[in-house]
Amino acid sequence: MSVVATVQTSSPASGRTAGPVVAYVAGCGRSGSTLLDRILGQLPGVVAVGEFARLFQPGTLNLHLCGCGEPVRSCLFWSAVAERAVGGFDTPEFSRMVMLRTRVSRMRHIPLSFARGAAPGFGRQLEEYAGLLDRWYSAISAVAGGRTVVDSSKELGHAYAIRSQLGTRLVLLHLVRVPQGVAYSWTKDVEKPQVGPARATLPRHHPAAMAMRWLSVNLCYEAMRPFGTPAALIRYEELIGAPDTALRRLLPALGLREDSPLDFLDGTTVQLAPTHSVAGNPMRFRNGALPLRLDEEWRAALPRRDQRLVGLVTAPVSRRYGYRGGRLDD
Repeated sequence: MSVVATVQTSSPASGRTAGPVVAYVAGCGRSGSTLLDRILGQLPGVVAVGEFARLFQPGTLNLHLCGCGEPVRSCLFWSAVAERAVGGFDTPEFSRMVMLRTRVSRMRHIPLSFARGAAPGFGRQLEEYAGLLDRWYSAISAVAGGRTVVDSSKELGHAYAIRSQLGTRLVLLHLVRVPQGVAYSWTKDVEKPQVGPARATLPRHHPAAMAMRWLSVNLCYEAMRPFGTPAALIRYEELIGAPDTALRRLLPALGLREDSPLDFLDGTTVQLAPTHSVAGNPMRFRNGALPLRLDEEWRAALPRRDQRLVGLVTAPVSRRYGYRGGRLDD
């Protein structure tokens, strides 16, 4: 089975208007998106910014740490990006971005993005939000000097909001992982690094709830493809096992040459330099040599009844991605 199955692609040069290519990591949380973001951020000409949509979430500026270790608000990179995009963080324009995000980019808003005529006020706000996001992506590209921006937000509403604005400059990197592994990961306590002494953890969910979410999220991302959004399917298990092959097949979709150097890879070990990620898994702070090991703790730790339940609920889609009985077919 191929490491990366290209579902729908376009030439990086043809059909794309001015502005950076935005590689949007799509998929269910705990599928390895932070790792993919970090790896892609090592490529020449690529700037990876983690879960970028969180920048416009109330509290992010003051509570979240950037991947460089500084609070997002005081990070020199993000300060320069904000200045270029909207004149800085402490501006009415930035406050409006925060407001618009809550109005137009939630999952429940997706149907309205296809029926703007039925809600003209929503349509205008969506168009404004998408246009402002494009300015931010351009500012990120300009400040970092990268032609391709990797956004690993994984938020469906965010992806649908930018779809019509970016056109073929938006590339979906549809990342999937065996659903039992995703479900188990959401049962664990994961600490959320933030400014100050307070300890915060990410929410936990029952395996049955995560099975339904895995199914619905992946189907919603697949629904974007018939509208002409370039996309590539990436399996977490194969990314870990053969990262060199996985990246080589992704390079054209990212707008990069197929012979781009991958000297940060040595077999299944990747050398990670710091990136300016807004949010994501705590491993975004990990730098230096990182051995890539498949996380299969779920096989022993997730109760058998839950493994069977997750497998049953997700079977119609997981089989299409190549998973059988909790394993990826060879």
